[in-house]
Amino acid sequence: VYNLASGRWYSYDELLLSIRSLIPSITVKQRNIHHGAFLKLRGPLSIHRAKNDLGFEPKYSLEEGISDYMNWIQQQENTQVQEVLSNV
Repeated sequence: VYNLASGRWYSYDELLLSIRSLIPSITVKQRNIHHGAFLKLRGPLSIHRAKNDLGFEPKYSLEEGISDYMNWIQQQENTQVQEVLSNV
């Protein structure tokens, strides 16, 4: 079993900043979320074994991954709209 991640810890605030940089008009309601001591002590998932055994290197930064995912969602929505329109 391998962890496929960036190997870097991202805070909730960093995630929100990344999303806001891509969608400046977004409004996010923040709640106080208790993550528990386990998550604070755990840290980022290690990708050491995947790097050593498979030569794995992360392809995307957090921002690039969010942007790519948003583009994929938009493509899916456009495809669905095209399918609906072609059946009219």
